[in-house]
Amino acid sequence: KTFPSNLDNMVNQILQNHSEILRSQSTDISSLKETLAENNKMLAEIKNSTAYIISKMEASEENKDILNSNSDSDIGISHKAVPSGFTSYNDRIVLLPTALGGTTLTWHDSIIRCLHHGAAPFIPKSVDDFRYIQQVNTDIGSGDGIWLPASDHVTEGVIKWTDGTDASATLKLFYWHHGGGAYPGDNARSNDCVNIYTGWNNKLEFDPCTNKYWPMICEII
Repeated sequence: KTFPSNLDNMVNQILQNHSEILRSQSTDISSLKETLAENNKMLAEIKNSTAYIISKMEASEENKDILNSNSDSDIGISHKAVPSGFTSYNDRIVLLPTALGGTTLTWHDSIIRCLHHGAAPFIPKSVDDFRYIQQVNTDIGSGDGIWLPASDHVTEGVIKWTDGTDASATLKLFYWHHGGGAYPGDNARSNDCVNIYTGWNNKLEFDPCTNKYWPMICEII
């Protein structure tokens, strides 16, 4: 069994990111051992999710056949089945941060949550998509932020989405908490992962990836 190409690319990107982080760590032995242990734990969690993800993909293929057979060709409407715990947004099937026992997570654990549920991080493709994420964050109402699937923790200053594509062009469209509102805000070397923070009126900001915020929205692809 194989992953669909876009999910496969995302998993490979995660593995590459951790390899780059490991190579860039200090040569201090204790620090290196700690980083290696954390890295191996994350890789193990991803591998342990593989069988579950594959079963989800197989079910997804079956659902596609059902959807195709139920499509209304006369009026052009396709009736999409939404799995339990998921919801729909603009013809996209998404998993919200608080669904299925969701809780605050680190940026990397947030990605693993999506993979565990047979999904991928929800990458905003328009202003409306960003507004949707902001509204989801507001509706949670906890005062915490929500992670976005964007970071520069592989190469400082090169911001990419979790699927490996460039994120800077899209992120420049939005208001940042620091830096006078201009992208990329206060992008200190230790602040590599992007979030939308409730306490800053849903403005964007870079923070340490180890901080815990509401996990990024997931999407069935």
